[in-house]
Amino acid sequence: MVWTRDNGHAAVSLNGKYEPLSYGHNCRAQIYTTATHSAASSSTAYAITWENTVYSEDIEVDDTVTSRINFARAGTYQIDFSCELISSNSSSKSIYIWPRINGVDIPFSTIVTSINTNGTRLVTSRSGIFDVTAGDYLEAMFAVTDTAMIIQGSAATAFAPASPSATMSVTQLR
Repeated sequence: MVWTRDNGHAAVSLNGKYEPLSYGHNCRAQIYTTATHSAASSSTAYAITWENTVYSEDIEVDDTVTSRINFARAGTYQIDFSCELISSNSSSKSIYIWPRINGVDIPFSTIVTSINTNGTRLVTSRSGIFDVTAGDYLEAMFAVTDTAMIIQGSAATAFAPASPSATMSVTQLR
């Protein structure tokens, strides 16, 4: 057994490689946005911005660039993402959503969702597991084929609270 400085965990040897033991202090965050995210033009990448943190431990939204989620500790993380989509016309349109780490698109990670009716609401989501280094940042990117596709939460009603436009849960696995 050894102590690893890069992620601050005890580690044991497993098949010739030291693997950190997950215990006690694991990084995690739950963030969301209520902002409407729309594209000024189709086929152009835009970043989702975040303005609300439910809880956070060693993972935080960057104060300057609010689309960036910063990781204070290295490790393997599970990221759960969802957003609420709405269409404002009846033509067929698609949205592409994917993660970027340190400005680099993650291969084979894109969600593609299509809507072809006016006023239709749809929730799309994806989970993934990512390795990050201390100081890395994550962004959720999107692009649309028609600017009538937007990311937008719903207002509160007499019987239900409002919904966020997008949410992200981040949990350190090791």
